[in-house]
Amino acid sequence: GDGLNTAGFAWQQPENGVDGATGQSPNTNRNNYTLRFDYQINERQKVNFVMTKEHDWGVTGQTGIPDYPAGYFGDVQRNPSFYSVAWTWTIKPTLLNEFRFGHKVDTWQGTSPLDLGCCFNGASENSGLASTAQAARASYPQVNGSFLYTQGGPMNGLGTCPSLTNPSNCLGLYAGMNVSSPRLTVSPFWQFGDSLSWIHGAHAVQFGFEIDRTSSQSANSGGAQTTRPTVNLGIGAVAPPITTATFAGIGPVNLVTAQNLLANLAGSVANVQEQYWVNSPTATGWNSYLNDFLFYRTNHANAWSGYVKDNWKISSNFTLNLGLRYDFFGAPYQDQGLAGRPNGGQSGLFGISGKDFSAMWNPNATGGSLTTAQFVGPNSPNSGLGVYNNYWKALGPSVGIAWQLPWFKRATVIRAGYGINYIGNVDFLAVNTGIGNFPGQTLNTQYNASSFLNLASIGSAGVVPVSTGGAQPFTPVPLTNRVSTIYGYADNLRTPYVQSFNFSIQRELTSTLTVDFNYIGNKASELYTNQQLNDTNIFENGILNAFNITRAGGNAPLFNQMLMGITLPYSKTAVPVDGTTLTGSQALRNYAVTNTMIANGSVGALANFFNTTATGTGVNGGLLAHAGMPQNFIVVNPQFGSVFMIDNNGNSTYNAFQAHVTKRLTHGVTGQFAYTFSKTLGDSPLFVRDQRDLSLSKSLLSIDR
Repeated sequence: GDGLNTAGFAWQQPENGVDGATGQSPNTNRNNYTLRFDYQINERQKVNFVMTKEHDWGVTGQTGIPDYPAGYFGDVQRNPSFYSVAWTWTIKPTLLNEFRFGHKVDTWQGTSPLDLGCCFNGASENSGLASTAQAARASYPQVNGSFLYTQGGPMNGLGTCPSLTNPSNCLGLYAGMNVSSPRLTVSPFWQFGDSLSWIHGAHAVQFGFEIDRTSSQSANSGGAQTTRPTVNLGIGAVAPPITTATFAGIGPVNLVTAQNLLANLAGSVANVQEQYWVNSPTATGWNSYLNDFLFYRTNHANAWSGYVKDNWKISSNFTLNLGLRYDFFGAPYQDQGLAGRPNGGQSGLFGISGKDFSAMWNPNATGGSLTTAQFVGPNSPNSGLGVYNNYWKALGPSVGIAWQLPWFKRATVIRAGYGINYIGNVDFLAVNTGIGNFPGQTLNTQYNASSFLNLASIGSAGVVPVSTGGAQPFTPVPLTNRVSTIYGYADNLRTPYVQSFNFSIQRELTSTLTVDFNYIGNKASELYTNQQLNDTNIFENGILNAFNITRAGGNAPLFNQMLMGITLPYSKTAVPVDGTTLTGSQALRNYAVTNTMIANGSVGALANFFNTTATGTGVNGGLLAHAGMPQNFIVVNPQFGSVFMIDNNGNSTYNAFQAHVTKRLTHGVTGQFAYTFSKTLGDSPLFVRDQRDLSLSKSLLSIDR
């Protein structure tokens, strides 16, 4: 203010707690209660039951925080629960049986201000809506029985809306809606297990088994776009009637701001977006907001194991531990039958170039076909197939010794062990990315206004629902796409395992002083990795050599061939490449986009430019076709921008030396000194140095200490 007059915002809607996307905030609202029940059936049997239930709720940016005082808040609701039952039976003094049952459910539901209160457990869109959500919906335009979500338009001419990098470019939102809100996840886990312990002479033997059933049910309302129509305000096909001629004294920057402001005040529509989707592998048409608005996906993965171990006290100073464990890990699948993989499995990832790794980095490779979707697993057209094979070979032995050396006056104990453990835990977020979003299951559409259109007239304009353009579900991604991402699994994907080694010597120096020296080692093998198959080729096709010639100021014949007759927009007087008056190398040096790549030595970026750009032809990748070159001249599968194969190429090692000195003082006081020297090496999960030699990615891992 100016000392006399002041101004401020008064937030009219309450913020009901603060939460994060994963519930990690200490400021969320939380109710928790636990029940424990113990019952001694008789002197040999007892039962134990534990139940824990919790309700957390709060507000997170993902579900909508308003930019204006009169705006509305969304919220996050989480209801985790845990149940366990144990029955212990002492059959006889040397025989004990324990049965265990556990059930855990994690839930997460995020709703925007427009959906607050709705859709719990996948209920319909209008069920249970809070009064604030009803009021927020009523404030938006209505089309075909649904509210028309409206994004704020640009204000200062520095970009388009919505802007993630600079939100100040846009008008604020009083009731925001994330593209995937509402979003619901329910992840139940069931576990059954039994163990039998038997003491027989010098042996303490234990047998057991465990069965795990894991699933994750999810529902959301969109991916890159929302399933409900979304309007982006701004300058459409007809610019507002503000020009430098009609608005004296206005400059170019302020002119754009003034036009944007007038467009927003008029409710001018720049475009309308809508996402279509399917919830069945046999769908012949798209789902739309007219009949539903939620994706439904339920992922499953099952596992079971059995084990036997023996603690054998061979003598008074030597004990031998032997064990053997077997694990089965089933391939994940989806209840809806929409677990997708390339047709043919791993071989389908290589697209038009071939069927295996011989097609990699081969600009003349042939023998393949367009990558298409194949749905596998229960409830799919290919119920006998899986996204990869079940794993039946997880056999893990273990051995350990404890030996008290008899030749010393004071206790000296040697301990050593070796074992193999398999890592079969399922990450359903990664699984859903790999098999649940296969191209062809969704369609993003956009209508760009060709004449003046505003919010008042959009209902009668017939542009909502947005036209699909005749596109059908599950059609192959065209060779002119070149931006989509696809994931696939190696056919014989294996379960990662860890070999553990340990060796220690413990020596009692005095009755109150003990020292320990330990070696601990872990070797993790066959870890999951995402291998990028669409690595740009710059060697076999000659692009690197042509790049170096161009960078040195020369003229590369290859670039003449690739750009002959093409006009790159480097100036107002740009002319086509003819190989003499203007060479391909000269055109690349003149064009600002490619000149930066050449100056920075970014040969891979230039190769990707040739593979994906629509510059000069109007078609993605059109430069290759124009030059008469193979579509796979630069990448193995030019249908897509990225092609990831999930395989077992990762390895890591951990080696550590540990020393402990323990001193027991009087009156129960103990002092300890510990020292650890360790190194953790492995293949980086985030950065691959060379796709042709994955071993070059081995380095210190971020967890090294």
